[in-house]
Amino acid sequence: MINPPDQKQPFNLFSLLPVLLLSALHIFGSFMQTPVDSDFSGISISANLILEGNPLLTGWHFTSSTFLLTEMPVYLIATKMFGYSPWSGIVAVALLTFLMVLISGVLMSQILPPLQMGWGMFLFFALSAFPL
Repeated sequence: MINPPDQKQPFNLFSLLPVLLLSALHIFGSFMQTPVDSDFSGISISANLILEGNPLLTGWHFTSSTFLLTEMPVYLIATKMFGYSPWSGIVAVALLTFLMVLISGVLMSQILPPLQMGWGMFLFFALSAFPL
């Protein structure tokens, strides 16, 4: 009898839920200690104006590179939740970092063989999910 090849099990996000929650809290706490600078403020102001009805930011002249396609969706979510405040910038950056760690972990779980998954995920989260 021919045995079918081993099928790779899909990634189970719920098995990492405690680590992901601790990582999210740690990232949020780290960004709470970071002073807000002009980059965060500019994106927060832009998000606030988009939510107030100026989706094309008419009348704005950006002097530096814009991050409308990469960071703006997260800033829109945070500004919708907290309004234009320092909290929206902190939550947006923490959420963006957390999503990057989460997506990287899921992609890595698809690459590693099952026997190396435990140590590989531990090392990945030790280095990326808990920044100093």
